[in-house]
Amino acid sequence: MLEINYRESSDQVIAEAQYDLLSKLGEYKKLGHNVLLLLSGGSALKLLESGFDFSVLGSHVTIGVLDERYTDDENFSNYAQLVKSGFIGKAIEAGCRDFIDTRVKNGETSSDLRTSYDLALLRWHENNPLGKIVATIGMGDDGHTAGLIPSGNNFEQIFSPTNTRWVEELVVPTQLDGARERVTTTFNFLAMIAYGVMVVMGEGKMKAMKKLASEDGSHLETPARWYRKTAGTIKCYTDCKIDSAVGV
Repeated sequence: MLEINYRESSDQVIAEAQYDLLSKLGEYKKLGHNVLLLLSGGSALKLLESGFDFSVLGSHVTIGVLDERYTDDENFSNYAQLVKSGFIGKAIEAGCRDFIDTRVKNGETSSDLRTSYDLALLRWHENNPLGKIVATIGMGDDGHTAGLIPSGNNFEQIFSPTNTRWVEELVVPTQLDGARERVTTTFNFLAMIAYGVMVVMGEGKMKAMKKLASEDGSHLETPARWYRKTAGTIKCYTDCKIDSAVGV
C-alpha cells in the first residue's frame, strides 16, 4: 500500500518522514521484532542526519542498503556514504552488530557482489523468519527506485515480477550517479518490505511523481509504481504538489 503525503517544503518532508521512520523503528523495538534496515542514497540520506535518534537501533537491527553502485569510488558507493557520514559508527555505538557491507572489494566482479548481497539477505531472512524489513526509499526523475532503472539492459526481462531473485545486476547506457553498473534488490524483494518511508523532493521529480500517483501506468516504465502493489506500508512524503497526493 502506498500513501502519498504532500508537504509545502523540503524541510517539512524530511522532518515528518524522519519522525515516521523513527516512530516505526521504536515500535518494532518495543515489540521485540528483529529488523533489517535497508537505506537508500540520494535525498533519503537526509533522514539519517540531524535529529536521528539512535536509541531506536540496537542488536536487533541489521543494517544494509537497498541498492549499490558497482564502483570502488567511495564518493558514490551507497554503503561507503553511510560509513563516511558517521552513521555506521553511531549505529555500532547504539548496539548494532550486524551489517551488510556492499562496498566493492578488490577483484570483486559485479556478479560476485550480486551473489554475496543476495546470500546476505537470504541468511537474514532464514535467521529471522518473523523479522521486519524497513527501508528508506527515493525516486529518480525517471521514476526509478533503488537500482531499478528502466533504461537498463534487458530491464523488462531481468526485473519481471516472475523473476524470483532478490538481487540483480543492471547496466545503464550512460554513467548515472557515478556508475553505469548497479547491483539492486528486485521487485520480488521489495514486496517483502513491511514498512518504507519514501522522500521525493524538487521540481525535477514532478513528472515522475504524477506517474507514481496516477491510477494508470506501468511499473516497468515507472518502477516506483511497484509500491502501489506491495502488501507492506510505504509512506511517501513529497513537496511536489499534485491533485492526487492524498493516498493511493
